[in-house]
Amino acid sequence: GGHCILLVCEAFGRFFRLGQTLDDSPGEALDKVSRMLRLHLHPLGLGLPGGAAIENISNYGDPLYYQLPHIMSTRLDCHFSFAGIKTAVQRIVYELEQKMTTDPSIPTPGCEHIAAAFQQAVFRHIITRTERAIIYCQKQWPMLSNLVCQLHYINYDFVYLSDHIKVPQYY
Repeated sequence: GGHCILLVCEAFGRFFRLGQTLDDSPGEALDKVSRMLRLHLHPLGLGLPGGAAIENISNYGDPLYYQLPHIMSTRLDCHFSFAGIKTAVQRIVYELEQKMTTDPSIPTPGCEHIAAAFQQAVFRHIITRTERAIIYCQKQWPMLSNLVCQLHYINYDFVYLSDHIKVPQYY
């Protein structure tokens, strides 16, 4: 997956970078967590890339079942970081494997809840940072562009954000 970047288009061909991914891209984090949860072995994840598998499987989970951290919530910049959320999931999976014997030929037990919590945490982070950038710009550049994301969950969040702050969205 590609990295996140928040740009302000000052003029044709001239951009100002407000923020960017500092470590793992969201797609990379989704793929790694999908592999960690062995979602490629889940009936709803067969043959799908990590993000799509997480989206499908998380429909059957409770995003509040596991509390994942609000990454970079005290930082006032517009940068992104996904490694901490991924590490939090890694800890959950490790603790589950310590409590019970897990079969490596099946998905991680409770993967639906973990996937739902992870998806929510990743996209909450993207939306929060994007909203911060828009507020920073004081809506002088009223456009959201979400060209690469194919997941419905984040698209619904972007629609909500654009409606909430009265900014048009383009794909």
